[in-house]
Amino acid sequence: MKARHVKVLGLITVIAAAIQTGCPRGAKVINFTAKKDRVVTISPVTKGVSNPCEVDFPVTLLRKSKNHTMSWAAEDYDYWVVITTGSPNPFGTVNKIKVPMNSVTPVFPVTIDQSYLPIYYTYAIYDFDPGDNPDQGKACKRADDERDTGLNVKK
Repeated sequence: MKARHVKVLGLITVIAAAIQTGCPRGAKVINFTAKKDRVVTISPVTKGVSNPCEVDFPVTLLRKSKNHTMSWAAEDYDYWVVITTGSPNPFGTVNKIKVPMNSVTPVFPVTIDQSYLPIYYTYAIYDFDPGDNPDQGKACKRADDERDTGLNVKK
């Protein structure tokens, strides 16, 4: 029993030493939960081809009570984001958002009343302007993709 305690204590000491040496003095610890602006980056799956595309955060959590905002970024191509499910729309009357190449969209605050929350929204991404009646089959990332493109909006 004592040998077991010595092994555990030795392991804890090694882990503590590794953690202490891995972080230089004065290293800034980033608290990601404190960030209120959510930015989702859209990129092509295959370099040089805009369709299919993917996002770096498939499901994004937005909290109305923390004044979280949403924006999208793209480097290689212009994309359009279309909210496909959920009512009322989390960003008011904005349903189709253009994400210009080499830029980030303006921030979109959650504008719906908290009494509607929580709601899960899905969105599709297009590599062309889909117009007013988008065809999900032509999206570079469909809203019903198994890996999801969604916004989880909570109080």
